[in-house]
Amino acid sequence: MFTFITAIAMVSQTVGSSKFAEPATNPGTWVNSNEYPADARNLGIEGRTEFLLTIGTNGRVKSCVVTGSSGSSSLDLQTCRSMSMNGRFRPALNENGEPAEGKWASAVQWTLPETISFPFHSEHSTRVVMVQEKSGAISSCKLEQFDNAEVEEEV
Repeated sequence: MFTFITAIAMVSQTVGSSKFAEPATNPGTWVNSNEYPADARNLGIEGRTEFLLTIGTNGRVKSCVVTGSSGSSSLDLQTCRSMSMNGRFRPALNENGEPAEGKWASAVQWTLPETISFPFHSEHSTRVVMVQEKSGAISSCKLEQFDNAEVEEEV
């Protein structure tokens, strides 16, 4: 079965110094659906991971702490990995208006989609052809429709 994966609903709250660290880019783009941990995806595990980031004076994530576990260490670990790699911020400012270390709290909702049905007629069969790279990433995917008479036995 071929499954499309959707992930990520961001809910944010800021905490920290006099002027808080603020996302410089859309936080909803910081986690890619291709990053859904394979073990969690294969087991049908979903969950919400809450976290607290420490943001450096350069606007980059210095650390990530899970403050509310999804119940899956894979989802929790991937949340912090994605935030650390992709999170970009305007740094917090101290009372003098100078960049300061800050904090930012949010959550990622990891969700697997409902089953998808393909809009092909019943007198045809559908084949999904995917190319998977050594890294595990899918580099191409296409659907092929064919008559049942064309089906060849594959070994």
